[in-house]
Amino acid sequence: GERFALCSGAWAGARDGSGRSQSLRLEGLPQSVCGSGRSLPEARIGSRKAAEGWIYLSETAPGRYLGAGRAWAELLSMADGSVVGERFPTLDDGTFHVWFPHGMGNPGCDWLLRVTLETGESEVRELFRSGGCTTPTYHYPVASTFVIPYAGRLALVVEDPLADNTGPTDVTSMTLDFDPQTGRYEIVLTADSSSPFAGEFRVNINLYNPTRNSFFDDNVNDFRLSVPTTTLKLTGYHQALRQWTPGDAVHTNNLAGMTNPLGNFFFRSDVTHFPVGFPTNEDLIAFADRTQPAVVVRAGP
Repeated sequence: GERFALCSGAWAGARDGSGRSQSLRLEGLPQSVCGSGRSLPEARIGSRKAAEGWIYLSETAPGRYLGAGRAWAELLSMADGSVVGERFPTLDDGTFHVWFPHGMGNPGCDWLLRVTLETGESEVRELFRSGGCTTPTYHYPVASTFVIPYAGRLALVVEDPLADNTGPTDVTSMTLDFDPQTGRYEIVLTADSSSPFAGEFRVNINLYNPTRNSFFDDNVNDFRLSVPTTTLKLTGYHQALRQWTPGDAVHTNNLAGMTNPLGNFFFRSDVTHFPVGFPTNEDLIAFADRTQPAVVVRAGP
C-alpha cells in the first residue's frame, strides 16, 4: 500500500507473491518538477494497476490531452455499476492510472472503466471481457485512450448575399443548430422582407463535411404559403451530425469546383420556386464566395 511519486525517466514496479511484476515508466516530466508538489504518477506496492491512458476531447488536435485534474477515471462493478475503490484524477503528464483496491488478491475479469470530464461528460467501457481473461488471478494494466465528444449543442451559420436571387425569395441567412450526441437538428432560414417566403416553393439543404467525409441532406421540403414570412424552420434527425465537431468546415454546394462528395455529381442548397428551372427561379444558399465553407462552432448547452 505504500505509494511513491516518480520523476521523468524513472522505472518503478510492484511484485506480487507469485513473482509477477508491474512496471511504470514516466515520460515528459523534467527533473525540475520533482518534489515541487506536482501531480505525478505513482507506483503502489501491494496494489495491482487496472488501467492507464489518456483522455481527449474529440475536437482537440492530436496530442492535446486533458491535463491535471481535468478528468477522472474509476472502476465500476459490472454486476451493479457501483464504484469500486478510488477515483483517480488525470495527472500533469496527461495520463490517468487506475489501481485495484489495496490487497485485492484476485481482481477477476469483469470490470467497467468510467472516465468523467470536469464538465460532466463521461464514457464507460468494458475493461476485461469474460472471454478474454487468460490470467484470472493477475492483470497487466490495460492501456486505453478515451476520446469523448463535446456534449453541448453545435451550430453553423451561412450569410447569404442580398439580392442574389433569381426567384421570388431572397434568402439572407441559414443557421443549423444540432445536438452531436443525438443528431437532432433545427435549421432556420431567413429571407429579406422585400422578398420573403411565399407561394409554392421547395427547400433543399445539402451539406458536405470533408473533414469527416460525411454528407447531410434534408431535401424536397415543399411549401405552399398564402401568408408571406421571413423565417422558415426545418427540424429532424441525421446520423452524419453525430460525427461533426467544432472547427469542421462545411460546404453548402460544389458548383464552384469543389471535389464531389461520396460520388455525387453535384450538390447545392437552395430555395427554388415552381416551376423548377435550375439555375433560375431560385436562391442558392451560400456565401458570396461559393467556395467558402461555414464553420461548426459551439452553440451552448
